[in-house]
Amino acid sequence: IIDLAPVSQQGTVQETSKGAFTRYQLRLASDSQVASLDIDLDLPDLVGSILKLEFTDSLGEGTVVFSKPIKASQATGSEFWLKLGALRDGALAQVQCTLAAEEGRVTLGSVFLSCQGAATRVVTSGSLP
Repeated sequence: IIDLAPVSQQGTVQETSKGAFTRYQLRLASDSQVASLDIDLDLPDLVGSILKLEFTDSLGEGTVVFSKPIKASQATGSEFWLKLGALRDGALAQVQCTLAAEEGRVTLGSVFLSCQGAATRVVTSGSLP
């Protein structure tokens, strides 16, 4: 499990056709100075697995955002984004990934989480198993 925390408690309010969302960039909870995760995963372990993001907000509510299983075709370019959830479901996470095919690994970079509600919900923690 990778423990995450928001870079800023403020977030950025975004108006969409699905209503107001607050977008947070997440970082490693253990390192308040670095916004990017820079975590290496072995590609065989990543392909076919399901990446899950759990978060807790200031109202004490938790949400689990699941992705579809990661397919090898998603990891054909050197950089790609994994999308977890959907705005229509109230939460969306995006994880930046960089492929090092010759080394058989993927590096997780920036993580962004958008959740419904402009000022009422502040993301206080998160984790990526």
